[in-house]
Amino acid sequence: MQKINKNNYLFSDCHINSVSVKQLFEHYAQAKTKNNPFLYPKKLNHIKDYLFADIKDNWKKLLSTSENLMWIASCHDPKGKNFASVTFWRSTMKGWFGQHLASTLDKPHLTMKVLLFAQRKAIIDNLNAITETNETKYLSCQNWYNPYKKYPNWLYKDMKKYSGHEYSDKQTLRYRLIHRNQQEIESYPYISKATEKDNQSVYIFASKIRGKIFADSEDLEDDLLLNRIDKEYNKAGLSRKRDILMAWDKNKEIILGVALIYRGPFALNFSLLENRCDILINPSIGRNERVNIIRALVQKSSHYYDSTKMLEKFSQPYLADVFPVVSEKMNVEIIDNLFPDKGKRVYNQNYCIWGGFEGWFRRLHDQYNLFKIFE
Repeated sequence: MQKINKNNYLFSDCHINSVSVKQLFEHYAQAKTKNNPFLYPKKLNHIKDYLFADIKDNWKKLLSTSENLMWIASCHDPKGKNFASVTFWRSTMKGWFGQHLASTLDKPHLTMKVLLFAQRKAIIDNLNAITETNETKYLSCQNWYNPYKKYPNWLYKDMKKYSGHEYSDKQTLRYRLIHRNQQEIESYPYISKATEKDNQSVYIFASKIRGKIFADSEDLEDDLLLNRIDKEYNKAGLSRKRDILMAWDKNKEIILGVALIYRGPFALNFSLLENRCDILINPSIGRNERVNIIRALVQKSSHYYDSTKMLEKFSQPYLADVFPVVSEKMNVEIIDNLFPDKGKRVYNQNYCIWGGFEGWFRRLHDQYNLFKIFE
């Protein structure tokens, strides 16, 4: 393959932000996988009451930021009858979130083409940014997929192999929807709310539990509470924040668990992952202590999703009666025993940092060439 630059690997039928939010949501209604709708009933039930007002308005605001906070790659087939798209939004100052890969054609060549086009854009944007500012626009990109679904699992499962193990990582997490405003039981462990001064402690703990790529991509060292990225969202009339709760040992010296409580524009992701609560627990502690820590973190985290509260001037109330909690299997088994839930899923969370972008592009390029026969 030739070196990637702005003059090659172009697709005349692929574009950035060429569709309106209205057109995109109509596309989502038509998109399918193996004759199943992209917005399947269980997922739709959690957001349908807000779909046409709050959610669309948030997307319009983000798309008005000249690709600073969100952009949409889309592609039509040569006959113009079918359509594919993928959306990216800025999760942290350093990291982007790729999501909602969807197509009205139940064959892979269109989705492969739009992914390849989007990956090319990220590489070119980074090369331009490095030339102009000596910094990358995209340090990392993450995506979440269900490993039990054949196509996304085939597409993403070997990202580490092609991007390079030093540039990519994957977490397998369980996802639950828990009712907000859980009643708190005051007991051990001691829980404290993190401030910016806790950045090193949280960063080191998260690196041990999930790895350095996770901690760097989530900007836990440089923007612990997401105050910097929140300022960018404020410019669009929105907010993006992260509160953090830390569970300590009896001597209040060692962190045993952490809750990363994300808040952002409601249903920016249709699984509400922009508003997830991510539970990280030291895997070496015993089960009884683990139960106490998880109970306390989930109970206290649930109050950050109170629909009557506003975070800051530009924030919005949380609109659903449930919030997503994600964690490793051994932790979620405890959550299942402690809290009734309204939804169960398994997700693989992939991260790819800048050094692996070109390797992943070449993987997509090779697979796209295999499917060109369908065009």
